[in-house]
Amino acid sequence: MADHRRRPNPSGRGLFSSLKNVVSVLLESAGTRFELLANEIQEEKLRCVNLAMLALGAAFCLGAALLIAVFFLTALFWESRVALLGVLAAVFATVGGVLAVLLRRALSRRQGIFEASLAELREDIRQLKEATRPNGDAE
Repeated sequence: MADHRRRPNPSGRGLFSSLKNVVSVLLESAGTRFELLANEIQEEKLRCVNLAMLALGAAFCLGAALLIAVFFLTALFWESRVALLGVLAAVFATVGGVLAVLLRRALSRRQGIFEASLAELREDIRQLKEATRPNGDAE
């Protein structure tokens, strides 16, 4: 049992030095992960703004085209304008309902925004657990 007391460290590194190295590595790893997270947030923000602009442009153009088409059909079939407007209102209501259901379904789907960051953090945790596991523990 006397063997396990204090042994001189041949590398010249003590416990405090090892602790400083571990803290340094952990801080560097955390900094890298935060940089990755910040990049992903920026990319997601730009993607959302781009999608919103495209959606607004498409909605405006399609709405204007539909409005002009309704005016055209009303002028073309002036004698039966009441029936035509009723049919077109039903068509638009049906399409709007279908689009609302699709939108609800798309919003309810969970997408991993920070998948790369989470995967890196999981890998860091796994490696840290392996590094802190005693040599005799083999699963």
